[in-house]
Amino acid sequence: MPSPKPTWQTILRLLRWDKPEGRLILMIPALWAVFLSARGAPPWMLVGVIVLGSLATSAAGCVANDLWDRNIDPQVKRTQTRPLASRALSVRVGVGVMLVGLVCAYGLAAYLNRFTFWLCVAAVPVILLYPGAKRVFPVPQLVLSIAWGFAVLISWSAVSCAEIPAATGCLGQETWLLWGQRCCGHWHLTRCMRCPIEKTTDALASIRVRCFLANMPPWRSGRFIQARSCC
Repeated sequence: MPSPKPTWQTILRLLRWDKPEGRLILMIPALWAVFLSARGAPPWMLVGVIVLGSLATSAAGCVANDLWDRNIDPQVKRTQTRPLASRALSVRVGVGVMLVGLVCAYGLAAYLNRFTFWLCVAAVPVILLYPGAKRVFPVPQLVLSIAWGFAVLISWSAVSCAEIPAATGCLGQETWLLWGQRCCGHWHLTRCMRCPIEKTTDALASIRVRCFLANMPPWRSGRFIQARSCC
């Protein structure tokens, strides 16, 4: 029987710090926003705040997501080994880790100007409520992209409060995240479909399936629908 992993390693998995791609999806747009806004020469202290703030905020968001889905994740092979889903960590520990992440983000936001600070505050409810959107909204990644779009607004306004360029960058962030979620989610389409959550890839797949069935002979479309219902 393998020995249990140290608690600190389990907490790192809870924060997703073992999977840097998720952090880069948030950090890259935030960094190019601050560099563009500062015309290529931002204060290095501000760059450090953006990097650490991205890590703290995304970590808190990941924990919030796992707290919401701790009873759903065990039903999905991809997520059943997550610390809260596998009960490797308790809900109390998860809440504590999330609060630590938010407190760290708050401390970093206090370094920013007043307008940018309140943008940070406005982003928090969207980040924490995104997992709930998966239960009621057919394109939940749109909510996630709005939450992460704050990264561009925050980074830009930390240097300059020019609204139009920042809004354009925020729209680019929406497209960046939605496209990334669409590409990364294709391989999940074969998983069990019984979980009561919505995913953007499922919505897009549903559209493709309807178009596919519209051009398929009736006797074949019936077999396809029967096969899908057995998943």
